[in-house]
Amino acid sequence: MEDGPGLPGEVATTANSLSGAVTGAAVQAGTIGEVHVHGPAARPGDDWVVTGISTAVPTEPGPPVAHGREAVLADLLDRVLDPRPGGPRLLVGAGGMGKSTVAGIVARRAQREHGRRVWWISAVTEEHLSGGLVGLARDLGLGVAHQEAIRAHRVAGLGDVADLVWRRLERIEPGWLLVVDNADVPELLGPPDGTGWVRESATGLVLVTSRRHDRSSWPGHVEATPIGPLDRAASARVLLDLAPRAGDERAADALADRLGGLPLALRMAGLYLGGDFVAWPTFDRYRHAVDVDGVAGVFDLSSNRGRRDLVGQTWELSLDALAASGLPHARELLWLLACYAPGAPVPEELLTAVDPEAPGRRLLTRRLDLEPSPAGDLETIFTGLRGLASVGLAQRPEDGGDVPAVRVHPFIAEVTGAVLNALAPGDPRPARTRRVAVAAIGAAVDALRVGTAAHWPRFHLLTPHVHHLLAQVGPLLDHRDRVRLLDCVTTCATAYLWSRAERRAEDLVVRAMAVARDLGCHADPAYLRLRHVRGWALRELGEFAEAERVLGEVLAAQGALPGGADRPDTLHTRHDLAWTTGRRGDWAHAEHELRAVRDRRRARPGLDHDDIDILHTRCMLCWSVGMQGRWPEAERGYRAVLADRAALIGADHPDTLDTRESLGKTLAWQGRWDEAAEEFHLLATGRARHLGRRHPDALLARQLHAYAVGRLALARDDATRLRWASRTLRRTRTLLRDVRGPDHPTTAHTGSFLATLAGRHTPALPWPGDVPRP
Repeated sequence: MEDGPGLPGEVATTANSLSGAVTGAAVQAGTIGEVHVHGPAARPGDDWVVTGISTAVPTEPGPPVAHGREAVLADLLDRVLDPRPGGPRLLVGAGGMGKSTVAGIVARRAQREHGRRVWWISAVTEEHLSGGLVGLARDLGLGVAHQEAIRAHRVAGLGDVADLVWRRLERIEPGWLLVVDNADVPELLGPPDGTGWVRESATGLVLVTSRRHDRSSWPGHVEATPIGPLDRAASARVLLDLAPRAGDERAADALADRLGGLPLALRMAGLYLGGDFVAWPTFDRYRHAVDVDGVAGVFDLSSNRGRRDLVGQTWELSLDALAASGLPHARELLWLLACYAPGAPVPEELLTAVDPEAPGRRLLTRRLDLEPSPAGDLETIFTGLRGLASVGLAQRPEDGGDVPAVRVHPFIAEVTGAVLNALAPGDPRPARTRRVAVAAIGAAVDALRVGTAAHWPRFHLLTPHVHHLLAQVGPLLDHRDRVRLLDCVTTCATAYLWSRAERRAEDLVVRAMAVARDLGCHADPAYLRLRHVRGWALRELGEFAEAERVLGEVLAAQGALPGGADRPDTLHTRHDLAWTTGRRGDWAHAEHELRAVRDRRRARPGLDHDDIDILHTRCMLCWSVGMQGRWPEAERGYRAVLADRAALIGADHPDTLDTRESLGKTLAWQGRWDEAAEEFHLLATGRARHLGRRHPDALLARQLHAYAVGRLALARDDATRLRWASRTLRRTRTLLRDVRGPDHPTTAHTGSFLATLAGRHTPALPWPGDVPRP
């Protein structure tokens, strides 16, 4: 794009943009609600890219083994290579039966041997599903707006976007394969009526793996194929393929029978026996160890008591062997990994975090009391992980990604967790491991900033683990750790709000609130902080009355706590409730409440200047004053806030830049478009240092600057500047259609600005509440 008058090339922003229905006035705020950003935001690339997850086909350790599944594989591959009308195929079975292995072999053969297009999407959590669908949408050529819709909303409710994806799928070359793996919560994929993400096709195949057998969970046209234990002969061939030197067919047959034909157990045993320097190098000796030396498990894989305990014992033998080779801490590392969400990548930072209580030590090695290696704590952790990987118990995620992570097969994680929980009641290790899991994820969440765009993908990785710890491990934790997790959920939901995923944030909070009530935490201040975030989410969704009700109830409950009206939480809520009241239209009451919050915050002992919280309240107070028509007073207030914020947190801090945007709008309300244009120019230039040119907030800054230049050009009869302003608005609208969608308010407002500059303004045009109409 060309430069306009005073506009230095492409610009970028870090401010907030509103989505959904908005009534009344709105002002950008670098510290929305009660979470404030400290320090500079990271600078990303030049273009706004919606974060997704790789759709590449993952691989398993060791060679793929398909014994006993030949007929299923042939049938599925034929369905891919010879597409014909039909419903999706569903591979169903208990964990560890090899559903994903079968799907993976079909996918790799279709892709590598026949050149077919293949996408692999994990549905283990909402975050993984939406991330994979973003990748699919991008690969099919859908615009950023649709990718952003998938990222920011519950995908089960995006039937219109699913329609568009499916129209694209049906237009590409026939013979494609879409795998949806670990779809154990079918509700995430939309309604079971064929209008969700799982549909029939005449040009390709949708292949789903799931533990859910009930027909009511799936569209009626889905064809289910049960995947169960292997027969004895196939099981023996699996072992012989993976460990050809471990014994003859008779010995393999005996071990296969002892392991009950469970594919994952067979694979684990075969990978172990196929390695070098193992404690039990033959099928017979391994079988004897299972009979004599294994620990008692409690996980009943398939409701068959004859198969109880066997799988847990299988990899306990591998852990025993690692311990004998000098890696006793590998077992505790696996226990720790099993505390997190099964199947979801565990960010490496959870394992390598520095202990805040002992900055010179790593949290895991110190609190698990692991013997450090001579090379230090990190090497202790990594040698343990290498040991787990060597026996197939952990691996790097196949798609890599920007954040180093560790993946444990969901079945291994579940069984390991069951083994951990079944240890003797007096054993201190289970409770210690759970405490460390909570401390590690708390440290990881604390290290991130909710308003920094570069951190949002990491919040998406951490959120499933935070919620899993709360919901599944929470009953085994003490109250302090439960509260810690509630605060982590609050922070993750706040990050979703900053990234414009308001509906996702509200859904996360509602689920966490239900768990908190079950855990008896509903009277804790942390629960009220969680409810506060729900009120904030509702406000950003345009549900002002409900937001006001929720925040009012939270405020009343906080006022009854020790410290009452002067508690920081109480003042945060009172501030947010006042802003919500203003957004509903009662700016006089908002002003009164914000002044009271400012004064109470200033009255705190030991405070010799306005801190970031007071500055936030002052900023909102200025807008409340202006919206009552006292714009000169608001302008004076904003100039003071701008100077104070620049001195305290820097001129390019998001909060400071947001103040500049509000100042520009205040000048516009006074008809001083020349000064407003200059402020918007400075705003756009400053924000260029934080986000790329296609970020929604960057486009908002360009929109405001172009409109101000256009209004000034109209007043001065400057045809050159008017042409530039109109041209810039048209290009901005095109980009907003791609990024936000054609129906988003910001896109519509750009069209209204264009019409106004062309002399076609009418009262019916959609208009932002914080910019004056002509």
